[in-house]
Amino acid sequence: ALIKDDYLLRYVGTVIPDLYTDFPEGRKPLFELYNIRIDPAETNNLALEMPEKIKELSALYYKKADSFIPPFSSKTEKWKEIMPQVNNN
Repeated sequence: ALIKDDYLLRYVGTVIPDLYTDFPEGRKPLFELYNIRIDPAETNNLALEMPEKIKELSALYYKKADSFIPPFSSKTEKWKEIMPQVNNN
């Protein structure tokens, strides 16, 4: 997640089918965007209404993420999904 000014950007990874009743078919990864000043409970996802804000904040996130250390594990599929624009050696 990344917070800048009043906005919180959250990456939500792939939801596999039959994991949650809300998404029986599963779901592709996506970004969620919330104005945490006026919606601290994060009930109104603004991602579809504010694509330019998603673009701005995701670029900032990936820039900062370049310095993140990947987890020590032989199974790094989720890391690669979360960090597609970062070098995943």
